[in-house]
Amino acid sequence: MKKSDLLKQQRTAVLRKQQTIVDKAKTENRDFTADEQTELDSGDEEIADLDKQIKTAEKNEEREARIAALDGSSVGRGFHGAPMGNSEEKEIKKIQERFSISKAIRAASAGEAQTGIEAELNQEALKEARGLNLQFNTTDRSFSIPASMVRATTQTVTEDNGDFGSQLVQTNVRPIESFIPRLILEEAGATFLSGLSGNVALPKAGDFAYNWLNETEQITLAASEIDGPILKPKRAGAGVAISNQLLMQSSAPVDAMIYNKLRNAAKLALEKAAINGDGVKQPLGLLNTPGILTAAATVGAAPEWKDIVELWGLIEAADAGVGTFALNAKLAAALRTIAKDAGSGRFLMENLTIDGAKTIISNIIETLAGNETLIYGNFNEMYIGQWGGVNFVAVDDPEKASVKIISNMWADVAIANPTAFAVNKFLTT
Repeated sequence: MKKSDLLKQQRTAVLRKQQTIVDKAKTENRDFTADEQTELDSGDEEIADLDKQIKTAEKNEEREARIAALDGSSVGRGFHGAPMGNSEEKEIKKIQERFSISKAIRAASAGEAQTGIEAELNQEALKEARGLNLQFNTTDRSFSIPASMVRATTQTVTEDNGDFGSQLVQTNVRPIESFIPRLILEEAGATFLSGLSGNVALPKAGDFAYNWLNETEQITLAASEIDGPILKPKRAGAGVAISNQLLMQSSAPVDAMIYNKLRNAAKLALEKAAINGDGVKQPLGLLNTPGILTAAATVGAAPEWKDIVELWGLIEAADAGVGTFALNAKLAAALRTIAKDAGSGRFLMENLTIDGAKTIISNIIETLAGNETLIYGNFNEMYIGQWGGVNFVAVDDPEKASVKIISNMWADVAIANPTAFAVNKFLTT
Protein backbone atom coordinates (compact mmCIF):
# COMPACT_ATOMS: atom_id res chain seq x y z
CA MET A 1 0.00 0.00 0.00
CA LYS A 2 1.31 3.45 -0.92
CA LYS A 3 2.12 5.89 1.86
CA SER A 4 -0.42 8.37 0.47
CA ASP A 5 -3.16 5.73 0.78
CA LEU A 6 -2.21 4.96 4.39
CA LEU A 7 -2.31 8.67 5.21
CA LYS A 8 -5.72 9.01 3.56
CA GLN A 9 -7.02 6.15 5.72
CA GLN A 10 -5.77 7.97 8.82
CA ARG A 11 -7.43 11.18 7.62
CA THR A 12 -10.73 9.35 7.04
CA ALA A 13 -10.58 7.88 10.55
CA VAL A 14 -10.20 11.37 12.06
CA LEU A 15 -13.10 12.71 9.95
CA ARG A 16 -15.33 9.83 11.04
CA LYS A 17 -14.63 10.64 14.70
CA GLN A 18 -15.55 14.27 14.07
CA GLN A 19 -18.70 13.17 12.23
CA THR A 20 -19.78 11.11 15.23
CA ILE A 21 -19.44 14.13 17.53
CA VAL A 22 -21.30 16.45 15.15
CA ASP A 23 -24.15 13.99 14.55
CA LYS A 24 -24.57 13.37 18.28
CA ALA A 25 -24.86 17.09 19.00
CA LYS A 26 -27.39 17.53 16.18
CA THR A 27 -29.48 14.59 17.36
CA GLU A 28 -29.56 15.97 20.91
CA ASN A 29 -30.22 19.52 19.55
CA ARG A 30 -27.43 21.10 21.58
CA ASP A 31 -24.07 22.86 21.26
CA PHE A 32 -20.78 21.01 21.56
CA THR A 33 -19.45 20.36 25.04
CA ALA A 34 -16.05 21.77 25.98
CA ASP A 35 -14.44 18.34 25.57
CA GLU A 36 -16.15 17.84 22.20
CA GLN A 37 -15.00 21.24 20.94
CA THR A 38 -11.43 20.46 22.04
CA GLU A 39 -11.51 17.14 20.22
CA LEU A 40 -12.92 18.73 17.06
CA ASP A 41 -10.25 21.45 17.09
CA SER A 42 -7.54 18.85 17.64
CA GLY A 43 -8.96 16.84 14.75
CA ASP A 44 -8.85 19.91 12.49
CA GLU A 45 -5.15 20.35 13.25
CA GLU A 46 -4.46 16.67 12.64
CA ILE A 47 -6.35 16.76 9.31
CA ALA A 48 -4.44 19.86 8.18
CA ASP A 49 -1.16 18.10 8.96
CA LEU A 50 -2.28 14.93 7.17
CA ASP A 51 -3.33 16.97 4.13
CA LYS A 52 0.21 18.33 3.87
CA GLN A 53 1.71 14.85 4.28
CA ILE A 54 -0.64 13.40 1.65
CA LYS A 55 0.26 16.14 -0.83
CA THR A 56 3.98 15.54 -0.29
CA ALA A 57 3.62 11.75 -0.49
CA GLU A 58 1.63 11.96 -3.74
CA LYS A 59 4.27 14.20 -5.30
CA ASN A 60 7.02 11.80 -4.25
CA GLU A 61 5.10 8.81 -5.60
CA GLU A 62 4.43 10.52 -8.92
CA ARG A 63 8.09 11.45 -9.23
CA GLU A 64 9.24 7.93 -8.41
CA ALA A 65 6.83 6.43 -10.92
CA ARG A 66 8.15 8.72 -13.67
CA ILE A 67 11.75 7.89 -12.86
CA ALA A 68 11.09 4.17 -12.48
CA ALA A 69 9.34 4.09 -15.85
CA LEU A 70 12.65 4.95 -17.50
CA ASP A 71 14.05 1.47 -16.90
CA GLY A 72 11.33 -0.56 -15.15
CA SER A 73 12.91 -0.20 -11.69
CA SER A 74 10.98 -0.78 -8.47
CA VAL A 75 9.20 2.23 -6.98
CA GLY A 76 8.30 3.23 -3.45
CA ARG A 77 11.54 3.80 -1.57
CA GLY A 78 10.85 7.50 -1.34
CA PHE A 79 8.22 6.73 1.35
CA HIS A 80 10.88 7.71 3.90
CA GLY A 81 11.61 10.98 2.13
CA ALA A 82 14.85 9.62 0.66
CA PRO A 83 15.73 10.98 -2.78
CA MET A 84 15.66 8.41 -5.54
CA GLY A 85 17.02 8.70 -9.04
CA ASN A 86 18.02 6.43 -11.87
CA SER A 87 21.72 6.68 -11.00
CA GLU A 88 21.04 6.06 -7.31
CA GLU A 89 18.93 2.99 -8.09
CA LYS A 90 21.81 1.52 -10.10
CA GLU A 91 24.25 2.34 -7.32
CA ILE A 92 22.08 0.52 -4.79
CA LYS A 93 22.05 -2.54 -7.02
CA LYS A 94 25.85 -2.46 -7.17
CA ILE A 95 26.11 -2.04 -3.41
CA GLN A 96 23.82 -4.98 -2.72
CA GLU A 97 25.81 -7.16 -5.08
CA ARG A 98 29.02 -6.31 -3.21
CA PHE A 99 27.60 -6.60 0.32
CA SER A 100 28.94 -9.58 2.30
CA ILE A 101 27.02 -10.70 5.37
CA SER A 102 29.89 -12.95 6.50
CA LYS A 103 32.38 -10.04 6.30
CA ALA A 104 30.06 -7.89 8.39
CA ILE A 105 29.64 -10.68 10.95
CA ARG A 106 33.40 -11.30 11.16
CA ALA A 107 34.02 -7.64 11.94
CA ALA A 108 31.21 -7.51 14.52
CA SER A 109 32.32 -10.73 16.25
CA ALA A 110 35.85 -9.32 16.56
CA GLY A 111 34.54 -6.00 17.87
CA GLU A 112 35.95 -4.13 14.89
CA ALA A 113 34.31 -1.24 13.05
CA GLN A 114 32.70 -2.04 9.70
CA THR A 115 34.55 -0.97 6.57
CA GLY A 116 33.75 -0.54 2.88
CA ILE A 117 30.27 -1.27 1.60
CA GLU A 118 29.26 -2.85 4.90
CA ALA A 119 30.07 0.42 6.70
CA GLU A 120 28.06 2.45 4.16
CA LEU A 121 24.98 0.27 4.56
CA ASN A 122 25.36 0.30 8.33
CA GLN A 123 25.41 4.11 8.40
CA GLU A 124 22.38 4.30 6.09
CA ALA A 125 20.45 1.89 8.32
CA LEU A 126 21.33 3.82 11.49
CA LYS A 127 20.24 7.05 9.83
CA GLU A 128 16.87 5.46 8.99
CA ALA A 129 16.53 4.12 12.52
CA ARG A 130 17.08 7.56 14.05
CA GLY A 131 14.42 9.01 11.77
CA LEU A 132 11.95 6.34 12.95
CA ASN A 133 13.00 6.52 16.64
CA LEU A 134 14.08 2.86 16.60
CA GLN A 135 16.68 1.84 19.18
CA PHE A 136 19.39 0.13 17.10
CA ASN A 137 22.52 -1.23 18.79
CA THR A 138 25.41 0.92 17.55
CA THR A 139 28.48 -0.72 19.14
CA ASP A 140 31.26 -2.31 17.08
CA ARG A 141 29.73 -5.66 18.02
CA SER A 142 26.76 -4.80 15.83
CA PHE A 143 25.87 -3.84 12.27
CA SER A 144 22.67 -3.01 10.43
CA ILE A 145 21.14 -3.14 6.97
CA PRO A 146 18.72 -0.48 5.64
CA ALA A 147 15.06 -0.91 4.72
CA SER A 148 15.91 -1.23 1.01
CA MET A 149 17.52 -4.60 1.79
CA VAL A 150 14.85 -5.79 4.21
CA ARG A 151 11.97 -6.02 1.82
CA ALA A 152 11.45 -4.44 -1.58
CA THR A 153 8.13 -2.61 -1.83
CA THR A 154 5.15 -4.56 -3.11
CA GLN A 155 4.46 -1.80 -5.61
CA THR A 156 6.55 -2.33 -8.74
CA VAL A 157 6.34 -1.12 -12.29
CA THR A 158 7.13 -4.50 -13.83
CA GLU A 159 5.26 -6.63 -11.22
CA ASP A 160 8.16 -9.12 -11.69
CA ASN A 161 6.01 -12.20 -10.97
CA GLY A 162 6.88 -12.07 -7.25
CA ASP A 163 5.39 -8.64 -6.50
CA PHE A 164 8.31 -7.82 -4.26
CA GLY A 165 10.65 -5.78 -6.44
CA SER A 166 13.15 -8.52 -7.27
CA GLN A 167 14.90 -6.16 -9.68
CA LEU A 168 16.40 -4.41 -6.67
CA VAL A 169 18.62 -7.47 -6.16
CA GLN A 170 20.68 -9.09 -8.91
CA THR A 171 21.76 -12.66 -8.31
CA ASN A 172 24.34 -13.08 -11.05
CA VAL A 173 27.19 -11.81 -8.85
CA ARG A 174 26.16 -12.59 -5.26
CA PRO A 175 22.92 -14.41 -4.35
CA ILE A 176 21.73 -11.92 -1.73
CA GLU A 177 17.96 -11.44 -1.55
CA SER A 178 15.70 -9.20 0.50
CA PHE A 179 16.08 -10.05 4.17
CA ILE A 180 12.43 -10.99 4.77
CA PRO A 181 11.25 -13.56 2.21
CA ARG A 182 7.66 -14.08 1.15
CA LEU A 183 5.71 -15.40 4.13
CA ILE A 184 3.55 -18.53 4.20
CA LEU A 185 0.74 -16.36 5.52
CA GLU A 186 0.94 -14.13 2.46
CA GLU A 187 0.09 -17.18 0.36
CA ALA A 188 -3.03 -17.41 2.50
CA GLY A 189 -3.82 -13.78 1.65
CA ALA A 190 -2.27 -11.80 4.53
CA THR A 191 -1.06 -8.29 3.66
CA PHE A 192 2.58 -7.35 4.33
CA LEU A 193 3.26 -3.62 4.72
CA SER A 194 6.94 -2.67 4.61
CA GLY A 195 8.72 0.65 4.94
CA LEU A 196 6.29 1.94 7.55
CA SER A 197 6.82 5.08 9.61
CA GLY A 198 4.89 5.80 12.80
CA ASN A 199 1.77 3.99 13.97
CA VAL A 200 -0.55 2.85 11.18
CA ALA A 201 -4.32 2.81 11.74
CA LEU A 202 -6.32 0.08 10.02
CA PRO A 203 -9.83 1.58 10.00
CA LYS A 204 -12.68 -0.90 9.78
CA ALA A 205 -15.78 0.96 8.65
CA GLY A 206 -19.20 -0.37 9.53
CA ASP A 207 -21.62 -1.34 6.78
CA PHE A 208 -23.97 1.23 5.29
CA ALA A 209 -27.66 0.34 5.04
CA TYR A 210 -30.07 1.42 2.31
CA ASN A 211 -33.55 2.51 3.34
CA TRP A 212 -36.59 2.57 1.07
CA LEU A 213 -37.84 6.13 0.61
CA ASN A 214 -40.57 8.12 -1.08
CA GLU A 215 -39.57 9.91 -4.28
CA THR A 216 -38.73 13.21 -2.57
CA GLU A 217 -38.03 11.94 0.96
CA GLN A 218 -34.77 13.23 2.49
CA ILE A 219 -31.96 10.78 3.25
CA THR A 220 -30.79 10.72 6.87
CA LEU A 221 -27.02 10.41 7.06
CA ALA A 222 -25.74 7.85 9.56
CA ALA A 223 -22.26 7.88 11.09
CA SER A 224 -20.11 4.84 10.45
CA GLU A 225 -17.91 3.85 13.35
CA ILE A 226 -14.18 3.34 12.80
CA ASP A 227 -12.88 0.80 15.28
CA GLY A 228 -9.99 -0.92 13.51
CA PRO A 229 -6.69 -1.79 15.24
CA ILE A 230 -3.41 0.12 14.98
CA LEU A 231 -0.08 -1.33 13.89
CA LYS A 232 2.68 -0.21 16.28
CA PRO A 233 6.37 -1.17 15.96
CA LYS A 234 7.43 -3.97 18.33
CA ARG A 235 10.95 -5.34 18.60
CA ALA A 236 11.34 -8.87 17.30
CA GLY A 237 14.56 -10.81 17.81
CA ALA A 238 15.77 -14.03 16.22
CA GLY A 239 19.17 -15.70 16.45
CA VAL A 240 21.26 -18.33 14.72
CA ALA A 241 24.61 -19.90 15.68
CA ILE A 242 27.34 -19.98 13.03
CA SER A 243 30.60 -21.89 13.46
CA ASN A 244 33.83 -19.91 13.29
CA GLN A 245 35.11 -22.26 10.60
CA LEU A 246 32.13 -21.56 8.37
CA LEU A 247 32.32 -17.83 9.09
CA MET A 248 35.92 -17.66 7.89
CA GLN A 249 34.91 -18.79 4.39
CA SER A 250 34.55 -16.06 1.79
CA SER A 251 32.71 -17.79 -1.05
CA ALA A 252 29.39 -16.49 -2.37
CA PRO A 253 27.48 -19.75 -1.64
CA VAL A 254 28.59 -19.69 2.02
CA ASP A 255 27.67 -16.01 2.27
CA ALA A 256 24.22 -16.76 0.87
CA MET A 257 23.75 -19.72 3.23
CA ILE A 258 24.52 -17.57 6.29
CA TYR A 259 22.20 -14.84 5.04
CA ASN A 260 19.40 -17.34 4.44
CA LYS A 261 19.77 -18.77 7.95
CA LEU A 262 19.17 -15.29 9.34
CA ARG A 263 16.32 -14.39 6.99
CA ASN A 264 14.52 -17.68 7.67
CA ALA A 265 14.84 -17.09 11.43
CA ALA A 266 13.25 -13.66 10.93
CA LYS A 267 10.47 -15.16 8.83
CA LEU A 268 9.75 -17.82 11.47
CA ALA A 269 9.61 -15.22 14.25
CA LEU A 270 7.15 -13.08 12.28
CA GLU A 271 4.88 -15.93 11.28
CA LYS A 272 4.73 -17.59 14.71
CA ALA A 273 3.83 -14.24 16.27
CA ALA A 274 1.16 -13.66 13.62
CA ILE A 275 -0.52 -16.94 14.56
CA ASN A 276 -0.03 -17.21 18.32
CA GLY A 277 1.68 -14.03 19.61
CA ASP A 278 0.82 -13.28 23.24
CA GLY A 279 0.35 -9.51 22.81
CA VAL A 280 2.76 -8.76 25.69
CA LYS A 281 6.20 -8.41 24.13
CA GLN A 282 5.09 -10.13 20.95
CA PRO A 283 2.43 -8.83 18.57
CA LEU A 284 -1.06 -10.10 19.40
CA GLY A 285 -1.48 -13.17 17.20
CA LEU A 286 -4.59 -14.43 15.47
CA LEU A 287 -5.39 -17.17 18.01
CA ASN A 288 -5.29 -14.69 20.90
CA THR A 289 -7.21 -11.86 19.23
CA PRO A 290 -10.51 -11.06 21.00
CA GLY A 291 -13.57 -11.50 18.83
CA ILE A 292 -12.41 -14.33 16.55
CA LEU A 293 -15.10 -16.95 15.99
CA THR A 294 -14.56 -20.24 17.82
CA ALA A 295 -15.92 -23.75 17.43
CA ALA A 296 -18.32 -25.16 20.01
CA ALA A 297 -15.74 -27.79 21.04
CA THR A 298 -13.91 -27.17 24.34
CA VAL A 299 -12.20 -30.56 24.84
CA GLY A 300 -10.05 -32.67 22.57
CA ALA A 301 -11.77 -34.91 20.02
CA ALA A 302 -10.86 -36.55 16.72
CA PRO A 303 -11.80 -34.32 13.74
CA GLU A 304 -15.00 -35.06 11.85
CA TRP A 305 -16.64 -33.59 8.77
CA LYS A 306 -19.02 -31.58 10.96
CA ASP A 307 -16.05 -29.74 12.49
CA ILE A 308 -15.00 -28.46 9.08
CA VAL A 309 -18.56 -27.51 8.13
CA GLU A 310 -18.94 -25.68 11.46
CA LEU A 311 -15.98 -23.36 10.74
CA TRP A 312 -17.22 -22.73 7.22
CA GLY A 313 -20.67 -21.89 8.56
CA LEU A 314 -19.30 -19.40 11.10
CA ILE A 315 -17.47 -17.45 8.40
CA GLU A 316 -20.41 -17.55 6.00
CA ALA A 317 -22.74 -16.29 8.70
CA ALA A 318 -20.35 -13.40 9.37
CA ASP A 319 -20.31 -12.47 5.65
CA ALA A 320 -16.50 -12.50 5.86
CA GLY A 321 -15.85 -13.58 2.27
CA VAL A 322 -14.08 -16.59 0.80
CA GLY A 323 -11.93 -18.36 3.37
CA THR A 324 -8.65 -20.29 3.46
CA PHE A 325 -7.88 -23.27 5.71
CA ALA A 326 -4.61 -23.29 7.67
CA LEU A 327 -3.24 -26.21 9.70
CA ASN A 328 0.01 -27.96 10.53
CA ALA A 329 1.44 -31.10 8.89
CA LYS A 330 0.46 -33.37 11.78
CA LEU A 331 -3.23 -32.48 11.52
CA ALA A 332 -3.07 -32.56 7.72
CA ALA A 333 -1.70 -36.11 7.80
CA ALA A 334 -4.57 -37.18 10.06
CA LEU A 335 -7.24 -35.54 7.90
CA ARG A 336 -5.96 -37.41 4.84
CA THR A 337 -6.79 -40.73 6.53
CA ILE A 338 -10.12 -39.87 8.19
CA ALA A 339 -13.19 -40.79 6.17
CA LYS A 340 -15.67 -38.04 5.39
CA ASP A 341 -18.59 -40.43 5.91
CA ALA A 342 -19.38 -44.13 6.03
CA GLY A 343 -19.93 -44.88 2.35
CA SER A 344 -18.45 -42.34 -0.12
CA GLY A 345 -14.80 -43.34 0.19
CA ARG A 346 -13.92 -39.66 0.51
CA PHE A 347 -11.54 -38.18 3.11
CA LEU A 348 -11.54 -34.94 5.09
CA MET A 349 -8.48 -33.77 3.16
CA GLU A 350 -7.98 -34.70 -0.49
CA ASN A 351 -5.29 -33.49 -2.90
CA LEU A 352 -3.87 -31.46 -0.01
CA THR A 353 -7.01 -29.31 0.18
CA ILE A 354 -10.00 -29.29 2.53
CA ASP A 355 -13.42 -29.22 0.87
CA GLY A 356 -11.79 -27.85 -2.30
CA ALA A 357 -10.86 -24.59 -0.57
CA LYS A 358 -7.41 -23.04 -0.59
CA THR A 359 -5.39 -24.77 2.14
CA ILE A 360 -2.08 -23.75 3.72
CA ILE A 361 -0.05 -26.39 5.58
CA SER A 362 2.61 -24.97 7.88
CA ASN A 363 4.14 -25.97 11.21
CA ILE A 364 3.99 -22.35 12.40
CA ILE A 365 0.59 -23.51 13.67
CA GLU A 366 1.86 -25.29 16.75
CA THR A 367 0.35 -28.04 18.88
CA LEU A 368 -1.33 -26.34 21.87
CA ALA A 369 -1.87 -28.28 25.11
CA GLY A 370 -1.76 -31.56 23.17
CA ASN A 371 -4.40 -30.48 20.66
CA GLU A 372 -4.15 -29.37 17.03
CA THR A 373 -5.64 -26.20 15.59
CA LEU A 374 -7.65 -25.76 12.41
CA ILE A 375 -8.11 -22.18 11.16
CA TYR A 376 -10.54 -21.05 8.49
CA GLY A 377 -10.81 -17.43 7.51
CA ASN A 378 -10.27 -14.51 5.18
CA PHE A 379 -6.55 -13.79 5.62
CA ASN A 380 -6.92 -10.48 3.78
CA GLU A 381 -7.96 -9.17 7.19
CA MET A 382 -4.51 -10.00 8.66
CA TYR A 383 -1.90 -7.23 8.36
CA ILE A 384 1.82 -7.66 9.03
CA GLY A 385 3.80 -4.42 9.24
CA GLN A 386 7.56 -3.81 9.29
CA TRP A 387 9.47 -0.61 10.16
CA GLY A 388 12.97 0.35 8.99
CA GLY A 389 15.93 -1.97 8.53
CA VAL A 390 17.35 -4.81 10.62
CA ASN A 391 19.98 -4.57 13.38
CA PHE A 392 22.42 -7.44 14.05
CA VAL A 393 24.49 -8.15 17.16
CA ALA A 394 27.34 -10.69 17.31
CA VAL A 395 27.81 -12.73 20.50
CA ASP A 396 30.91 -14.97 20.77
CA ASP A 397 30.64 -18.51 22.17
CA PRO A 398 34.30 -19.63 22.55
CA GLU A 399 33.38 -23.01 24.08
CA LYS A 400 31.50 -24.00 20.94
CA ALA A 401 33.85 -22.16 18.55
CA SER A 402 30.88 -20.28 17.13
CA VAL A 403 29.22 -16.90 16.97
CA LYS A 404 25.55 -16.31 17.70
CA ILE A 405 24.05 -13.62 15.49
CA ILE A 406 20.97 -11.92 16.90
CA SER A 407 18.84 -10.03 14.38
CA ASN A 408 16.49 -7.34 15.66
CA MET A 409 13.66 -5.94 13.59
CA TRP A 410 10.57 -3.89 14.33
CA ALA A 411 7.24 -5.33 13.25
CA ASP A 412 3.63 -5.83 14.31
CA VAL A 413 0.56 -7.88 13.43
CA ALA A 414 -3.08 -6.83 13.53
CA ILE A 415 -6.36 -8.50 12.64
CA ALA A 416 -8.54 -5.78 11.11
CA ASN A 417 -11.74 -7.84 11.38
CA PRO A 418 -11.67 -10.68 13.97
CA THR A 419 -14.97 -12.16 12.75
CA ALA A 420 -13.25 -12.98 9.46
CA PHE A 421 -11.62 -15.97 11.23
CA ALA A 422 -13.04 -19.15 12.79
CA VAL A 423 -10.88 -21.53 14.84
CA ASN A 424 -11.08 -25.00 16.40
CA LYS A 425 -8.24 -25.52 18.90
CA PHE A 426 -9.37 -28.92 20.17
CA LEU A 427 -8.64 -31.49 17.48
CA THR A 428 -6.68 -34.61 18.37
CA THR A 429 -4.74 -36.98 16.17
